[in-house]
Amino acid sequence: MKPICGVHHLSLKAAPGDYPSTVAFYRNVLGLSVLRVQTGATFLSCENVVLEILDSGDGGERSGALDHLAFYTPDVDGMIAHVRQAGCEITMEPTDHVFSGETPYAVHIAFFRGPAGESVELFCEL
Repeated sequence: MKPICGVHHLSLKAAPGDYPSTVAFYRNVLGLSVLRVQTGATFLSCENVVLEILDSGDGGERSGALDHLAFYTPDVDGMIAHVRQAGCEITMEPTDHVFSGETPYAVHIAFFRGPAGESVELFCEL
């Protein structure tokens, strides 16, 4: 099993209707540059970490400003087995996914619930 290699991204979930202004704030006020735009998400560069801003839609649920914490690992499957063995609830089994948008983006990901109730993503670009 390969260990966690670092934080890949932090994901913010904009309040319903606030997605455009949230992206504008981080771009225009804080000066972050756009890495890519996917359907319902914009990824901004924070140099050593990516900031993902999710659109909760008009009236979509918003569980909180921090949607999830994503760790990069080259071994998503091995790490999910490890956290499962530690008793964590697996909320999404490892899967390949291609995010749509201006530039399709292929990843291998899985999610689990951390010990404080947080949503944690294990993430590897394909």
